[in-house]
Amino acid sequence: MATEAIAVPGLAPFDSAARADLVLRTTDNKLLFTYKTYLTAVSPFFSNLLLDGKTDESYHGLPLCPVLEDTGTMHFILRVCSPYHITIDDLLVAATDSAVFVALDKYMMDIPKERIAGIIRDGARYVVADNALSIYALACAFGLREIAQEAARYAIAIPVTDWIMPDKVARILSSMDYHRLLRYHNKCGDVVHKAAAIGLKTNDSSLNCFRCHSKSAMVQYLCIGPHGFAIHLYNRTHTFRHEQLPEYAEVARIANSYRHRPGQKISLADVDFLCSLTMRQCGGSLVDVRPAIQAAFDKVQEDVAAAIAEVPLYID
Repeated sequence: MATEAIAVPGLAPFDSAARADLVLRTTDNKLLFTYKTYLTAVSPFFSNLLLDGKTDESYHGLPLCPVLEDTGTMHFILRVCSPYHITIDDLLVAATDSAVFVALDKYMMDIPKERIAGIIRDGARYVVADNALSIYALACAFGLREIAQEAARYAIAIPVTDWIMPDKVARILSSMDYHRLLRYHNKCGDVVHKAAAIGLKTNDSSLNCFRCHSKSAMVQYLCIGPHGFAIHLYNRTHTFRHEQLPEYAEVARIANSYRHRPGQKISLADVDFLCSLTMRQCGGSLVDVRPAIQAAFDKVQEDVAAAIAEVPLYID
């Protein structure tokens, strides 16, 4: 004889016995009310379990099945098995806060997994900029290569040392896909660093300062991009003194940032620094200098985008 369960109703819309013919009890002792057909239609596991319609426990006359998932996990599974609307934001929350994907595999729920793949396919573009690593993990898990590639392009704007992925999301990302993303980041860093071509050069008679038009192999130039944009860093009244060596380091930092964050765009602060350096070393006014430097970086960004587009995420 079935025993009567004691527990607390769970979350809407699965919180009413009036709209159910089955009750699920979660590990945190919450009751979720649903229809058997939602589960049996998509899960061989539940189809076999509920074949005879009898369970060892009941709740107000309804058959009750205990499950090994918490309320958050099972609530989302019921949503994806039923006609209720689910957004990509709902999916990200579920992926972050619950063990949804492990449960889907355990219950052999292929149709709900196809629905989740459709949610990712339709909604990823709206959230990928702020959730690149999570979208990459989800796309890889569901075999969505184009979305994984798009997410990877956003992920390379983040230094590898700052990659943060929720634990439950990380569990669905295979080591192969993680190392694929890591190699992609490193390769993009190499080609972007070369494409940006930011650095200090001497002994190059082909360089010509964009502002003062000086052309000498005996002085140092700051170069931005591979197309000959150069800034003359020495004249008779503005020498590059020893105490300004930190500014050399700042130029190197800007250049190396393209290697560590190949998907980035130049920051306004870095443009301001280079404008200040240019005006101090070579003269000119902000009205003249800033548009020229910004235009040089706009061209760099075009070169960077073209270089990244040539790097494949998947190498079969």
